[in-house]
Amino acid sequence: MLIDASYTAFLATAVAAVAIHDLRYMRVPDQLSIAIAIAGASYWALTNSALVGPQLYTGAIFGGAIWLLRESHRRITGRVGLGLGDVKLCAA
Repeated sequence: MLIDASYTAFLATAVAAVAIHDLRYMRVPDQLSIAIAIAGASYWALTNSALVGPQLYTGAIFGGAIWLLRESHRRITGRVGLGLGDVKLCAA
């Protein structure tokens, strides 16, 4: 129970920091995306290690799908509507 609360507090703080930074500078810091990904993987490793692999695969598939959406939009409109930082954050 303490593990859940600790990770929830960390992730809420990290996501809030990402949102504030993105609003101010229109960039998602890689360091925060990496921290979120590591926190998620370590959470699953501590609570249910059998799910670490499937969770990593899910992140990779979801990140790939968002990247395809980004590329499709860029090729159709000629504009970048979704940055790579957003893609990495979604994968995390």
